[in-house]
Amino acid sequence: MIRSRAWFRAHPDLAAGLVIALAFLARVKAASGTFLNPDEALHFSVANQLSLSDAYRASLTISHPPLLILVLYFWRNLGTSELVLRLPSVLLGTAFCWVFFRWLKDLFGRTVGWIGLIFAAFLPPMIALSAEIRQYALLLFCAACAACFLERSLAKNSARAMLISVLFLNLALLTHYSALLFAATLGIYFLVRLATKQVPREVVGIWAAGQAVGIGLCVFLYLTSVKTLARFFGAQPLRAWMGESYLNNSYFDPARHHVLVFLVSRTGSVFQYLFGQSIVGDAAFLIFLGGIVLLLRNTRYAENLKVPPRVLASLLLVSFGLNFAVALAGVYPYGGTRHCVFLAPFAFAGVGFLLAKLTRWRLGIAVPLAIAVVAACHGFQSRRLPYMARSDQGTALMEQATTFVRQQIPPSDLVFVDNQTSILLGHYLCQQRPAPLQPSALTINTLDCGGHRILATNGETFVFTAKSFFPTWDEMRRTYHLQPGQHVWVLQEGWVWGDSLAQELKQKWPAFRGLQARTFGHNITVFELTVGTDDAPTVNGT
Repeated sequence: MIRSRAWFRAHPDLAAGLVIALAFLARVKAASGTFLNPDEALHFSVANQLSLSDAYRASLTISHPPLLILVLYFWRNLGTSELVLRLPSVLLGTAFCWVFFRWLKDLFGRTVGWIGLIFAAFLPPMIALSAEIRQYALLLFCAACAACFLERSLAKNSARAMLISVLFLNLALLTHYSALLFAATLGIYFLVRLATKQVPREVVGIWAAGQAVGIGLCVFLYLTSVKTLARFFGAQPLRAWMGESYLNNSYFDPARHHVLVFLVSRTGSVFQYLFGQSIVGDAAFLIFLGGIVLLLRNTRYAENLKVPPRVLASLLLVSFGLNFAVALAGVYPYGGTRHCVFLAPFAFAGVGFLLAKLTRWRLGIAVPLAIAVVAACHGFQSRRLPYMARSDQGTALMEQATTFVRQQIPPSDLVFVDNQTSILLGHYLCQQRPAPLQPSALTINTLDCGGHRILATNGETFVFTAKSFFPTWDEMRRTYHLQPGQHVWVLQEGWVWGDSLAQELKQKWPAFRGLQARTFGHNITVFELTVGTDDAPTVNGT
């Protein structure tokens, strides 16, 4: 043990490199062996266009800035398997761990840096977000680089480091809309730092120019994407249907929430999400608050910190405060959701500070403690919607389901699917055929691929439930003039909020108790219905 500690102290960068390598392997494992979820398939389908300009125009139809889509447009030339498509997130998520470690060391010292590195590298949600085709790994990497080079610029009065910082900050703004909150946090932090130290005019000028460019980018994104999506959705595009479903509690509603209860519960939910475990997350929230109190009330820890304690406290508080403020305004969610993952660096910093203080800044105690926390989170993970168990997301299950559709469903029969299933069918049944993606005002859309005619709901019915199925069935029957006796196959792939549609129909309606459904894991179900003489479908022509 003594020898290992001595080696650890003598080779700190090598030890951190080993942790980063293990983090990479953990992400590769998580990214392997599972079919794409609907969000991943959507992102690829938007990027999988015939030209770069087509990919950019298609990116305007989703509620995210275009940078990841443009990256995927070029990356797909290296391959389109699930692992290859997820590799950008794997690599960027791993790189984030290293940059975050360096930033945390610069601010709080080595012990806090190591605690934060263990959390960022191995907590279940951090691994999961780095193993999916989504914006979050790219966002975290760009945000961490912006923060790290900002600190280097302030420490060394470096104009070059400031230029790199604002470059990465603007790349973050082109990645995800939550980067605007991160940019505002760094901006306030920089202004606070100006009051505590002399900064060369050249550095301040580059920072100011970078902020101007960022504001220009935000205006551009609003005019080209957000405004258009707002007209299409008839509501705020960053809220849309999610704000009425699994993100419902993440937006403040004065009819349902008290402001202070909302603040405490949603902040605690952030920590529950980031740690992937409810009890550990609640404890981390309390530890974070304790760290803030110590930073605000004491200066005797300054020998372990590179920045005045109260300045650090303001950095951590502002990040959460801004997210809380926009949630009160109903503009952006605040709570246990990936949309708030930009708070992870600040959350881990606050928790890491108090843990370092409790362990008296000793790495030999702090690192094993952080590892124990991570182990507990893996051993007793909490699940949050939307969720698919890894055993139900195996690529073999999707291959079996696709083969069933091709071989067992007659081309003369219609296939009726919800919106998320149509996205997955476009990827797997249509064999990743590039196709322009445009918003549609139609309730039911048509997709022809694999020799089958598929009728699909639009985004208003993202997931079939017993409540939403019958109105959409009736709309489909009337729109396409289906005749009594015509066979229709219902296919459901992707996330399920509770029971599958087939299970709900059998449990709640006696007429469907004889329904025979073919399942491929819990998240893929297919069954046959017959158009009845009235509005309701029947089972096998009965």
